Amino acid sequence: MSSNYKEFKGIKFINTLKILGIEFNNKGETINNTQKVLENIKKSVAIWDGERLNIIERVVVSKTFLSSKLWYIINFITMSEENKGMIENMIHKFIWSNSMELIKRNTLILPYESGD
Repeated sequence: MSSNYKEFKGIKFINTLKILGIEFNNKGETINNTQKVLENIKKSVAIWDGERLNIIERVVVSKTFLSSKLWYIINFITMSEENKGMIENMIHKFIWSNSMELIKRNTLILPYESGD
């Protein structure tokens, strides 16, 4: 992969390269990585939203199946505050079944021992 050449002495260079599921271009990571994570989380929310789960089960599902989509890729990419907010909103809406949040978000993310 080259940032200046498309071809050099018969060697053709590529524009993007995928390594262990992470897509890179000559400027670093690509925007496709973030979009892929957002789409995967949306799909998982759609699948699990149809299930009749109580709030504890929804928290477990969000930790296990929704957040796990993000954990691997976040080691390699940077994510904008806007995208972080979108993911947070998707997860909180899932936990509360798209209804009014009965517990403040800051309280909800506390460790179990710190809860009131």
